[in-house]
Amino acid sequence: MSDARKTDVWMPLFIGDYLASTQHLDTREHGAYLLLLMACWRNDGSLPDDNKRLAAIVKATPREWNGLRATLAEFFTIDGGVWSQKRLSGELEAARSNREKSAQRAKNAARVRWGEHAVSNAPSITQATLDDCPSPSPLPKNKTHAAESGGNSITPLPPADAGRSQQRTQIDSEFSPDEQNRSKANRHALDIDAERERFVAHYTATGDVRANWQSQFSKWLLDSVQHRADAERRQSEARQPRPGSKLAYQNSYRAAADAAAERLGINDGGPPIERDITLLASRVLDGDGRGQ
Repeated sequence: MSDARKTDVWMPLFIGDYLASTQHLDTREHGAYLLLLMACWRNDGSLPDDNKRLAAIVKATPREWNGLRATLAEFFTIDGGVWSQKRLSGELEAARSNREKSAQRAKNAARVRWGEHAVSNAPSITQATLDDCPSPSPLPKNKTHAAESGGNSITPLPPADAGRSQQRTQIDSEFSPDEQNRSKANRHALDIDAERERFVAHYTATGDVRANWQSQFSKWLLDSVQHRADAERRQSEARQPRPGSKLAYQNSYRAAADAAAERLGINDGGPPIERDITLLASRVLDGDGRGQ
């Protein structure tokens, strides 16, 4: 088969039609049927009626293939020692026809564009084959389209510096925060001079490069605020006794005793009750905070 007729790189699958005719198949039968269709497409529309070969195509043992053959054969025509499928044969022929038309249109376009009688409005090969291209993505209009539509405009070229990223540099030892960053530091009660020194020292040591050091410093300030909040939270948690510990039980007993004393109007009995509660807690709890 010539390159112009090569169509085995893709195969159309009409999902609605496929599902409508295969509702009775189980998972293994679906997989085997699709493998047979793909092998048939790549093999010029037919497969040999050879059980060993067909079993190898569907990745089944001979015994498994014996159980699959009768069901799958319903979708094929078996004649003259070959398997073929009517719908697949029609689609394969249509694909070949489209491929040949595409190749011919490309040749004609090349002949007009670069041949002896070249003209300025000859379409490119890409434009000539666009109608038969299976990709749904449209190509942008260019001067060829403008010429075909009767216009005289062309797609403008982008600026010379389009897409060029801002130059990235290392931190300047004399880096100075701008007014926006100074205002941000003030709002969050941060020492702007200390933050600047740590910022410059850090990035001088790492050797990192950035396109905008003011933006990086803004992020640095926000990170400092978060670090401070995390540190305060950890300190607060550290001051709380571990749940289930002896200290937690003692605090609970003290709180209960204070509440009872308040209800009974006993205002001067705090210390004795606290000592009694402490002794009670030590008797109730063993060394690791668990009750005896």
